Amino acid sequence: MLPHVTATAMCEGMMRVGFFIVERILAGFVGWLTRMLGVLVALAWSPAQADFTIATRNIAWLRNQPLSAADYQRCKSHNRESRAALDERDPARWICRTADHYARLGAIAREVNADVFAFQEVEGEQALARILPAHEYAFYVPDSPWIQRVGFAVRKDRITVRRASAYLPLGAMMGKRSRSGADLEISINGKPPRLLAVHLKSACHARPLTDETRHPRDDGSEVSACIQLGKQVKPLKEWIDAREHEGMHFLILGDFNRRFDGVPETTGPARDQFGRQLGFWRELAEGHRGGLVRLTAGHEQLRSCWGGDPKLPANERAMFIDQIVADHALAERVVPGSVRQFALHDGKITREVRAALRELSDHCPLSVRIR
Repeated sequence: MLPHVTATAMCEGMMRVGFFIVERILAGFVGWLTRMLGVLVALAWSPAQADFTIATRNIAWLRNQPLSAADYQRCKSHNRESRAALDERDPARWICRTADHYARLGAIAREVNADVFAFQEVEGEQALARILPAHEYAFYVPDSPWIQRVGFAVRKDRITVRRASAYLPLGAMMGKRSRSGADLEISINGKPPRLLAVHLKSACHARPLTDETRHPRDDGSEVSACIQLGKQVKPLKEWIDAREHEGMHFLILGDFNRRFDGVPETTGPARDQFGRQLGFWRELAEGHRGGLVRLTAGHEQLRSCWGGDPKLPANERAMFIDQIVADHALAERVVPGSVRQFALHDGKITREVRAALRELSDHCPLSVRIR
């Protein structure tokens, strides 16, 4: 005989079944929602969203301290001859800048918004801390005999720095005005590329490297600018060879003081009849297993970034002397179309505008994004 079931008991049973079904539906929904959130997080941190910006800039004699208003007026009162007679450590010896100029340089740096900056012509880390916030960036400026140093600023919350040091061989041939390289090993997305910031010998932008003609910038040295620049190929090749031996990806970036898109870099023999190198880029790139990629190839400088001799033809002044060079594998991680130069002025470039721009720098920032 079946037990008697009251209506109340039947309702309670149906409610328990209903609660069980709802519970299972909710558990399934929560599981689905959790999986979807995982997918969204993964998409948010996919390589397309995890690009890193690396920039280079010759910032032109950035001293540790800006000039006071009185010192700025004294600095501006000098002509070229009287300025050249000053001691190299005199605040008025180089570019005249006040705190306002430093603020404008800082605004440009914020626009670039790089995760790693490679700077040239800075006196020290104190100078970089005046244009970038020290709570966001760590600064590395290896000591060098001359006050025109190279260094890095690295965003603390995105980049892990493994080590930083001077690369002394790069400046050994430059005498009392030696400019060492700055060697930085970092980690990007768990991968440890090596960066070398350079500021090579000036005043041999397009002449053969065998040219012994002396230049005013050769003062204090018995060796011409082109001969000195040619001697810098060897330590650069040795640094590249060491990275290839380690199996490490790398970037070399900075002021190469050399136009790689003109003669003798693009046409004619690589060496003369005596076996001496004539061009820089072909000599540097030759013999490397994976090959070197010049990320700045095919790009032209913006007009507000033209420095150097105003009497040069426009096509030469439009050629970069700032360069970014990568090993082939790292070049494949470059975001297509991401090489960018930042203009210092968007309007007409008059003589007055050019003079004002030179108090900021005769170079513009150059950046690239890497996955």
